[in-house]
Amino acid sequence: MCMLVCLDGFLRADPSTAGRGSRAEYISAPLQLTSTQCLSFRYQQANPTPDGNPELRIVIEEPATLRSTTVWRYAPDQTGWKSGRVTLRTDMVKNQLIQINFQALYGGNKTTNLQLDDIDLVAGECSGMGMYQN
Repeated sequence: MCMLVCLDGFLRADPSTAGRGSRAEYISAPLQLTSTQCLSFRYQQANPTPDGNPELRIVIEEPATLRSTTVWRYAPDQTGWKSGRVTLRTDMVKNQLIQINFQALYGGNKTTNLQLDDIDLVAGECSGMGMYQN
């Protein structure tokens, strides 16, 4: 199990007590997806190593149907803050009530952590880099 802590206004997944295959999750409160929305965020990897770095995933969960859909994933390979965006459309889900799940999945590296900041959800399509990687 990884710990997810909030430090200085951003979230950090701490793998120091994690084993291979562990994950940390940040799950939003339930949201109504009644129109197209742009989810934007910033992320970074700290203390990378050549082997066993974590993967960051964004999963849309539908509590009513227990359905989960990975809508974005990235395995950071360097440090420094980066921007990510994913367009959430109503045709991506069967039920309008969703939760957004940010997941950090860990390999064997216990010193590399992932950090999230500036999470925002606004009306409309996303534009630019970082859109929908699956």
